[in-house]
Amino acid sequence: FLQSRASERRRSSVVVNLAEFEVFPGDLLVSNGAVDYLYNSTLFLNAETKKAKWPFSKKGSTRDKQKQVSDLESCIQAFKILDFRDYEFCSFKDKTWNEFLRSQNFEMTATTEEKDLKKQEAVWELFTSECVYFLEHLLVLKMVFMNTLTHLQSHEHLLDVDLWRLFANLEELSQVSLSFVISLLNCMKNQQLESEAPSSATVISTLTTYFKGILCQSHQRYCLNYTSAIFYLENLRLREDF
Repeated sequence: FLQSRASERRRSSVVVNLAEFEVFPGDLLVSNGAVDYLYNSTLFLNAETKKAKWPFSKKGSTRDKQKQVSDLESCIQAFKILDFRDYEFCSFKDKTWNEFLRSQNFEMTATTEEKDLKKQEAVWELFTSECVYFLEHLLVLKMVFMNTLTHLQSHEHLLDVDLWRLFANLEELSQVSLSFVISLLNCMKNQQLESEAPSSATVISTLTTYFKGILCQSHQRYCLNYTSAIFYLENLRLREDF
């Protein structure tokens, strides 16, 4: 299997080459780490795979294990997930462009041409899509799952679980996505206050800065690790303590 795959990779041309990743056309964005998991994981080779023992199962009795379970559950219950609905743009993610204008007391001028209106709606759709992605995907992963695991590890639980393998650069991507959403919203507000055209230099500059800079790079790193993270998560789920 590996020899065959190696020959396929040699015939391919590199389409993505980052510091930690190398992706070829035939890989369908499956990183090297994911290939290793696919080859070594018994999850896909044996449907009757037994759950792995706890890392500490050989170090104590059943009573010790029960205490560990109790401590783990208490630690999880003590962890408080912060309310992340205070962002201003939370209330805009489900609104249309016209609804947003009315909520901000902006008036749609009668002279607005149809093509200009479509440009405004297109930028707004980009904004709301990024809002949903940030609030319902990135922030949930970060606040509910990554921060919980970080909290558990700070209390000496699940120390052998690799945070990077599961979440990669999620923290970086969340910050970049948040910055992009806020910047784009401010641009659209200022655009309406100053009665600028939807293709104003400010909006174009914002889009260019993010799409040619850290936004795409952060997404690239996150996506290249995604498949590997899925296989790692499936292996972790075989454990009784996860």
